Amino acid sequence: MTPTCQAVAGGGTRVWYMKPMGDGLTTGTPAAFADEELAAAAGTMADMLRVAADRWRARRDAGRLEPRRSECTRLIGALQAAASLIEQGGAGEAPHGQPPPLDPPAMSPDGRFHAIVENIRDYAIMLLDPMGRVQSWNSGAERLTGYKRDEILGKHLATFYPADGVAAGEPETELRTALREGHYETEGWRVRKDGSLYWANVVVTAMIDPHLGHVGFTKVTRDFTERRHAEEKLRQSEQTFRLLVESVRDYAIFMLDQSGVITSWNAGAEHLKGYRADEVIGKHFSIFYTEPDRRRAHPDWELRRASADGVYREEGWRVRKDGTTFWASVVLTAMHDASGKHIGFAKVTRDMSERRKAEESLQKMNESLQAQVRQQTAAVREVEAFSYSVSHDLRAPLRALDGFSRLLLEKNAGRLDAQDQDYLRRIREASQQMSQLIDAMLALSRLTRTPLEPAPVDLSAQARAVAEEIQSAEPERKAEFVIADGLRATADPRLLKIVWENLLRNAWKFSRNAAQPRIEVGQSERNGARVFFVRDNGVGLDMAQAHRLFIPFQRLHRAKDFEGTGIGLATVNRIVQLHDGRIWVDSEPGRGATFYFTLGDDHAEA
Repeated sequence: MTPTCQAVAGGGTRVWYMKPMGDGLTTGTPAAFADEELAAAAGTMADMLRVAADRWRARRDAGRLEPRRSECTRLIGALQAAASLIEQGGAGEAPHGQPPPLDPPAMSPDGRFHAIVENIRDYAIMLLDPMGRVQSWNSGAERLTGYKRDEILGKHLATFYPADGVAAGEPETELRTALREGHYETEGWRVRKDGSLYWANVVVTAMIDPHLGHVGFTKVTRDFTERRHAEEKLRQSEQTFRLLVESVRDYAIFMLDQSGVITSWNAGAEHLKGYRADEVIGKHFSIFYTEPDRRRAHPDWELRRASADGVYREEGWRVRKDGTTFWASVVLTAMHDASGKHIGFAKVTRDMSERRKAEESLQKMNESLQAQVRQQTAAVREVEAFSYSVSHDLRAPLRALDGFSRLLLEKNAGRLDAQDQDYLRRIREASQQMSQLIDAMLALSRLTRTPLEPAPVDLSAQARAVAEEIQSAEPERKAEFVIADGLRATADPRLLKIVWENLLRNAWKFSRNAAQPRIEVGQSERNGARVFFVRDNGVGLDMAQAHRLFIPFQRLHRAKDFEGTGIGLATVNRIVQLHDGRIWVDSEPGRGATFYFTLGDDHAEA
């Protein structure tokens, strides 16, 4: 029999015997075709399957099918196996996951050929006549479109297109292009029988008879809806990310190729560096570096470090378009594709000039404070030298003054009148007062050099011990001491004893004219902090003058009424401050006074 048509497949040509039947074309049956005709038809189908396998392999290798690469590989294997089975007349074993092998004795070669096409369920495979009407239909086509064979044979392929596609002439465009080019591949929306849409990958191949010319088409369709959705999600994600990057203004974010040439540019980069995208894309990123950095090839060194370590970070001076410099924080990250191939770099830059200015200002402030500390240290040393002079040089004359005055009184008491004796007593009292004042000054100055030695302290026990000392020194005086139990803190025991001595002696002194002197020691709470207090019912004071209480040598009462040096409360204030606390007073003239103090959050104990 003479060949009546041929199929163009993959750029090659294989002779194919076909026979007109009715108004269309169909493959022959054993009764209508010779064995050589079946062999030729089977060879053409094998070529078509191999062409399809080659096309899918090319798409896979080009990276267009990620992340369904493994599924694509299985499909390629199935197409190649089907081609081999067709050429071998159905003999051999099918790969794992493919239709079971056909039993050669049980089925003719023509039957095996039809069975292979019929059992392909992931592809809709059909023959079209030259006008585009369906002439054959496999199970994959029924599964994909929902049409049964008897419902679709003889219908035009426009049946599978949406209305707008039909109006745009897409079916005719496919057929014309396939006839002109030999084959045509496209993707687009198609319609199922139930009206639902799916995204289809379509390959149309023209069948050409050397004598009759064009006799029809083969059409292979696959549902790519899931892949389409995945690609759309990826596209939207990439678009969202791109919009996000492009809208960021506080960071310069841009891409470099492997050699450091700029390939993208966001609004933050333009805002920070002054370049528009069209001015900078295609240029090497070294334009942002100072001349000394460029001379020593620092930009290229950054690229090498990022390539070797994956990421490189630094801070340094960078240059804007207008030539001004700014202090930049830079992160350079090496980028790789899905296969691990290095494709370039991502660079993120932030202007840290304000932070650097703040750091420099802080550094200058620290240097100034250090200078002040040195000055204060020198002043303290001068005070220490003065204190040493006071301690040694002034004490001797004061002792002599007091001693000789006492001798004059003892030896000449009978020869001195009352006024002269009063003068000598005043001289002695003044010298003794001066000696006490020197002792108090020395004690206050030593506090500035005394390191704290914190330890758990029973404040109630300390206060009681001081109260007993005061009462034993003046047993003739009667006063009620009320000292709360359980007062505890972590503080320097030696310094806390000085606090109690000064506060309790002041309370004792200023309440001596009260009808029933009462001195109370306790604790309260203010704003969540524990507060200790010493309260008396003595003469009290004018709160308008209270700010002078804790200044050395400032006295609110006359010395002839209440003795003292004016140093005691200043000493208490210094000790409380050393413990990160504070002290204050609440009083009213004639109604006593209450001195409150804290020892800081780290010193109070529950």
